[in-house]
Amino acid sequence: MEEKLITVATHTFERAQILKNRLENEGVDCVLQNINLIQGAFSGGVKVQILEHDLEKALKIIEKTNELFYSGNENELVPRSILIPIDFSSYSMKACEVGFDLAAKANAQVIVFHAYFNPLVNTLPFTDAFTYDARLDDSLKETEDMANNQFNEFVKLLKEKVESGEFPKVDFDPIIHEGIPEEEILRLTRTLKPMLVIMGTRGSNKKNSDLIGSVTAEIVDRAKVPVLALPEDTTMHSLVDVQNMVYATSFDKKDFIALEKLMHITENIDLTTHCVHVGHKNDDIWDEVKLEGMKNFLKKKYPKRKIKCSFIEGDDLLLALEKVVQEHHVELLAITTHRRNVFSRLFNPGMARKMLFHTNTPLLVFHA
Repeated sequence: MEEKLITVATHTFERAQILKNRLENEGVDCVLQNINLIQGAFSGGVKVQILEHDLEKALKIIEKTNELFYSGNENELVPRSILIPIDFSSYSMKACEVGFDLAAKANAQVIVFHAYFNPLVNTLPFTDAFTYDARLDDSLKETEDMANNQFNEFVKLLKEKVESGEFPKVDFDPIIHEGIPEEEILRLTRTLKPMLVIMGTRGSNKKNSDLIGSVTAEIVDRAKVPVLALPEDTTMHSLVDVQNMVYATSFDKKDFIALEKLMHITENIDLTTHCVHVGHKNDDIWDEVKLEGMKNFLKKKYPKRKIKCSFIEGDDLLLALEKVVQEHHVELLAITTHRRNVFSRLFNPGMARKMLFHTNTPLLVFHA
């Protein structure tokens, strides 16, 4: 029986060709699919495929190649970065606390970013009938000055925490822009390609939604880089604090790529990873077989890591995950967006807000 090809990455033609060369140099046979032969240099969505038995070997090569891609220069590694969008709140400072700690351990730079929304600019009726109001300049300047003053005070406080030793000493770059927060944050993720975005949200005891909470939900849904959402009331001060982590799997092959990234981020942390699948055993008998296969693979791949795999009966993914979080005292919930059958159930309209506003468990989202 002929062995099946599996897709391990989707890139532009240029990057797909770079990855193909690296894989083949390490003895991994590779083919490219969906190549635009007429305009190859401009082709997007080229699939990189390998034989299934080469997956484990290919993962390490893919991870190293992604570091080159994410650096913004395929030919040279540059310092990694962690992007922390802020709104001057207490939960923004919580995000900075965790972000600075992780940056110190990962030898990464921190980008502290704030985008201020100016309703006067974004709602001006630029029509033929519009009459310029000389007072507009003063209003725009006032909004800009207020944002800059708040930002400078926040940055000053961060520097004081670093100097006092409360935060570790890491390189950090403060950036402030005018614009719609979620759009500006997404633009930065595309430009800087940070290893991680860390954002704060309100805790479960806060009834009213807030700007950064809704923005966090938007970034979690749309960003193409990992996003860590930290509720205000979380007890986490560092990823080292995490003892139990849950990863929600849908048995897609890209789960193994996501788990490779997850193991890399948590490689120096003594924690237990609970891989769970939510569904009904009677609906698909192969789900139990797949779970057992995943368990055996992970045990062989990461012999020194504490990994448990379990099947959770239920219809409601959110409720099932919250039950697991409570039973195992989970400090971190991780999911990947590579298949909509998990992500759409968790982040369909309204669900992202439910998850972000009704749990105090940090949420780490991978985008595959």
